[in-house]
Amino acid sequence: MWNLNRALLKANRGTITGIIDVGFSAHADLSFATLGNARTDFHGTVIAGIIAAKYRNDIGIEGINPFSDSEYSSGGLVAYSLPLLVDAGSGLQAMESLGNLLVSGLHGFRIARPGIQVINISAGYNWVENGVNPSTAAARALATRQGGAVARTLDRSSLIVVSAGNDNGLPAKFGSPFTNAALHHGVPNILVVESGFWDGLNLAPFSQSNVGGHIMAPGLAIFSTTPGQPPYWDATGTISHTGTSFAAAYVSGLAGFMLAVDPSLTPAEIRLILWNNGTNTGPGRAR
Repeated sequence: MWNLNRALLKANRGTITGIIDVGFSAHADLSFATLGNARTDFHGTVIAGIIAAKYRNDIGIEGINPFSDSEYSSGGLVAYSLPLLVDAGSGLQAMESLGNLLVSGLHGFRIARPGIQVINISAGYNWVENGVNPSTAAARALATRQGGAVARTLDRSSLIVVSAGNDNGLPAKFGSPFTNAALHHGVPNILVVESGFWDGLNLAPFSQSNVGGHIMAPGLAIFSTTPGQPPYWDATGTISHTGTSFAAAYVSGLAGFMLAVDPSLTPAEIRLILWNNGTNTGPGRAR
């Protein structure tokens, strides 16, 4: 693995990775271009660190794909902050507004940066957190309708990696417009990621990971770049992050690393390689 990293370093190989999130903060171990609203938030910063914290700089961790750093001529990390929802209403109306915001954010990002090879979206409806019952017919119809809109309009040239959601076992296809587009409407370049336990075979026991995604990745007690703290932890050493958001970042980082090794890979090929080389966790379950 170290020899491969050195080879990529010498070849000045990089990949362009995008992150769509609620906001980002500057960090000594990160280098990224900002697109959209200049909102600050820990969530996007943690995602960025998992994917692309700098390589060989003697600070904290190294990202899964440090070759998404802008110091590599063909690489770069592009952070897109979603705008704030204003007068979004409540209940299902608020969820519809949120879904529309996510979908328009992806389309706007693709128009502004058409060369993006991998896009991470660790965001969704978060039904329970927002006080909405996701099991109702109306809630599921909303997800299906917005997923259909994504399926009809999404460009297929980039790999879109999305979190399954954290609604405690809800079918992942209702987690966001993107999970629905992938799992219900069959959009092939969207990869849905669940949060797994350390054994790599089961969902994290106190994670609220939704189920029915394509891939399971580490999402339990993940340390990364956390703004406002020493590089990765506070004085008690307890800051870590759990959920499908961070599992999706692992897969985005791996996909970008694969593209640094072989820039000719298509989204379909990356998905197939990940699927074929993952551990089969049982019938109907993510790998």
